[in-house]
Amino acid sequence: MKAFRRTCEAIHSACVGHSLYVYTISNFGNAERLIEALPFTFDTAVLFASPITTSVQGFLTYRIYIVGGNRLILPGIFWGIATIRLIGCLAIFGTGVQMRSLLVFEGQTGWLMTSLWAVASANDIAITISLVYLLFRQRSEIQQRTVPLVDKLIMWTLGMCSARYWPSLLINPRNGNDDQVTYPISFFPVSSSLTI
Repeated sequence: MKAFRRTCEAIHSACVGHSLYVYTISNFGNAERLIEALPFTFDTAVLFASPITTSVQGFLTYRIYIVGGNRLILPGIFWGIATIRLIGCLAIFGTGVQMRSLLVFEGQTGWLMTSLWAVASANDIAITISLVYLLFRQRSEIQQRTVPLVDKLIMWTLGMCSARYWPSLLINPRNGNDDQVTYPISFFPVSSSLTI
């Protein structure tokens, strides 16, 4: 699992780097090229970023299943939401590969990108709250010398689950200016937005 995630992260980083190179170096001074189709590596980056998020959310969902006493209700919901996001990212990849114009692509899939962004953030927050609640609930049932360890687990959970959410709150996928195209890059761990 760890090797798979790291491989996907390496491929994702290489694809994002190539896309940035094409936009900033190859197309420098050529503004009309920016509204044409995105480089293929940009869509490939979306393809490899989605299993990363799904595997991390799946791992944390499994932790909720273990810590929560093997109940399947919440982990099943969280896993289902992560799977829906994965399928949505695959749909964006499939549409992006066939893209001829960024304006048309954004018009067709803008709602899906924004929805997936919101779904991923909501799932991260729900997983964080559930895991922290379960760990905090078990904190009173353990021996006193293991309380600092549980507190450390709670802090790690808060840090790991919400590290992707908080930057996405600061970035608005719509800037209110209709003559600009906004392409949310929320499918990347960087959580940024490219405005053209």
